[in-house]
Parts: sequence; structure tokens; C-alpha cells
Amino acid sequence: MAPFVRPTLAVVSTIVAVVSLLLYRHSSRRSDKDSARDEALALAETRRQVIAELRTALADARAETHENLAILRSELEQSPPDVEGALRRIRRLLDRAAVGATDRRDLKRASPSR
Repeated sequence: MAPFVRPTLAVVSTIVAVVSLLLYRHSSRRSDKDSARDEALALAETRRQVIAELRTALADARAETHENLAILRSELEQSPPDVEGALRRIRRLLDRAAVGATDRRDLKRASPSR
């Protein structure tokens, strides 16, 4: 072999190794960005679902409240007014709300803190 071939081969080999390293780092960074984007999209989808569920629950609660208020109004507008019936309904609704609040507090305590 010619005397200049060995140093040239070493230089070319070094250049190839450096380029390979740079390509590896570039693809690794790109992969990290892609996985971060995928994670952000999945989180956005989860948020969308939670918001949709909360809106549905809120609409149901509003409808139930409207119905209960209409019943209370009709009980109180009767002649004679059914005050005892209205009070029983109010107590029942308050008891149910208190149980729900206790359940939510228990769930909050059981959930891992952030």
C-alpha cells in the first residue's frame, strides 16, 4: 500500500464515525420530540374526555335541580301548601348532598398528592 493510504483511511474512518454519532444524536432528539408530542396529544385527549364528562354531569345536575325546584314549588303552591312534604324533600336532598360531599372528600384523601 502507498504510504498516504493508511492516514487517509484513518481520517475517512474518523469522519464516518463522527457523522454516524451526529446522525444518531439527531435521530435520538427527534425521537424524544416525537414521543413528547405524542404524550401531549394523549394528555389533551384525556382532558377533552374529562371535560365532556364534567359537562354531562353538570347538565344532569342542573336538570335534576330544576326538577326538584319545580316539585317544591308545586308542593308550596298547593292550597293548602304541603310544607311538610317540601321540608321532607329538602331534608332528603340535603342529606344526599352531604353524603356526596363526604364521598368526594374521601376520594380526595385517597388520591395521590401532586
